[in-house]
Amino acid sequence: MAEAEPRSITRRSLVAALALSVAAVPSLPALAREPDPIFAAIEAHRRAYDGLANFADQLATAEQAAWHAPRGQRRAAKQRLKQAYAEERRLGEILGDATARMVTTVPRTLEGAVAALAYVRELYANGYPVCEQDECMTLLASIEAAICRSAGLPAPDGACPT
Repeated sequence: MAEAEPRSITRRSLVAALALSVAAVPSLPALAREPDPIFAAIEAHRRAYDGLANFADQLATAEQAAWHAPRGQRRAAKQRLKQAYAEERRLGEILGDATARMVTTVPRTLEGAVAALAYVRELYANGYPVCEQDECMTLLASIEAAICRSAGLPAPDGACPT
């Protein structure tokens, strides 16, 4: 094996130089080290959506029981149905809040932007349009802001703040 001259570049000197150059780079901003908040917003929306979807069977059971309750049991069945409707409203409000948070959360990464779009597309394909027109436009503005931030472009007028 040939002996390296003191001035020649060796694998060891390249690794050492790379280590020094990486150590000299200022640390990444805290924003880049923090997890992308869109993933938590998507997960919160998924839990809220699943909670309401899973409650549908209980609500249907309560409705059937109230509609077909024999005499003497109707009052109790209607009371259970009233409670079920209240629970449905509560779960719907949780889902509404989760939707609002998700569509207004500006992804910090392109991966987050892709995840948000994929999640909305997945739910839409399963028959659940995640958002109404205004919410959809807010989501698109959030995604646009994330892409602009990633590309080093200024956020367009009307887009969510980065």
